[in-house]
Amino acid sequence: MIHKKLSVIIVNFNVEYFVLQTLSCAYAAKFEAEKIYGQHSIEIFVVDNNSSDDSVKKISAFFPEVNLIANTDNKGFAKANNQALRQATGEYKLLLNPDTLIPENTFTETIAYMDAHPTAGALGVRMTDIGGVFAPESKRAVPTPMGAFLKISGLGKLFKTKHAAYQLNHIPEHEIADIEVVSGAFMLVRSSALDKAGLLDEDFFMYGEDIDLSFRILKAGFRNIYFPKITIIHYKGESSKQNTKRYVDAFYGAMLIFAKKHYSKLAFLIFAPAIILLKFFKKRFAKQKSHTKPSSYAQTCIVGQNSESINSIRQKLNIQTQIADIQNIEKIPTAQLAKMKCVCIAGEVSYNQIIHLAPKVSGLKIFYPKTNCLI
Repeated sequence: MIHKKLSVIIVNFNVEYFVLQTLSCAYAAKFEAEKIYGQHSIEIFVVDNNSSDDSVKKISAFFPEVNLIANTDNKGFAKANNQALRQATGEYKLLLNPDTLIPENTFTETIAYMDAHPTAGALGVRMTDIGGVFAPESKRAVPTPMGAFLKISGLGKLFKTKHAAYQLNHIPEHEIADIEVVSGAFMLVRSSALDKAGLLDEDFFMYGEDIDLSFRILKAGFRNIYFPKITIIHYKGESSKQNTKRYVDAFYGAMLIFAKKHYSKLAFLIFAPAIILLKFFKKRFAKQKSHTKPSSYAQTCIVGQNSESINSIRQKLNIQTQIADIQNIEKIPTAQLAKMKCVCIAGEVSYNQIIHLAPKVSGLKIFYPKTNCLI
């Protein structure tokens, strides 16, 4: 059997536009990494959990080389990942959400760090939303009864200590650090650590499996690393529509599974009521959010690096508005940006540039015609 340097695993459910974008940037990162590790040293899996949209059809059309596993039912996040993990041969395994955007140097930088630090079992990166706002789940602690109390009471925001769970507020956002929990949205795991810790626990259907695996990696004698030298965009919850009552039920139900599995009976009796109370308040204020593909390009700003590609996009989408160079996006008058509804990315702009662009046009939709995808 030929072993790879890296196996990338993406589990998809009804997010065809997002998963195409994630695959596009994953292949860009693969291209850069294989300059170092050799051709075909990285493999990419997509496990589709019986999507009702055109995900499988479009993945097959746009990325025929993907190792595609098309399930006939929704097996959940943990079980679907395990399907690919059992087939993957990489020295490292990367669990990557289908609603993420990663820069081209992602694989080279993260693999290099893991190679240089053999005690590192898992690694996560700095995540932001599309507006560039830092995602605190990038660095987390294992949930505890004290952490649950601080979160419910709101006191966790006031204290930068290790107990101000479940986000590690005492760790600087831009410093590499040891953490307890690596997010499943981007979880790079050393295969030898996975061999000792075991695969994802399939009792967790969608949430909590990353907390459980992170905890088991620590117990196996490895370290979990927060690596902010790489920043990715994570849209959060596109497969589950985060902030809905269904999401709240799934997430806090997973916390109870974790507590029952790992805590003493006394600690569980303290932890469970806190989680149930927090779940109650979250459900009261739950609301739906969604991303939709632009229906009109009447108020769109095109961003690109040369006039040929910009004009090609403008003609294709019949855009008659402001055109900007990626380097000069800041020079577009604020008043003019306020009138825009969408930013359209010309094909030659790198993903690294898009990630740095996002905060500058916060609040606008970003459309990437290369994969016909809203990002």
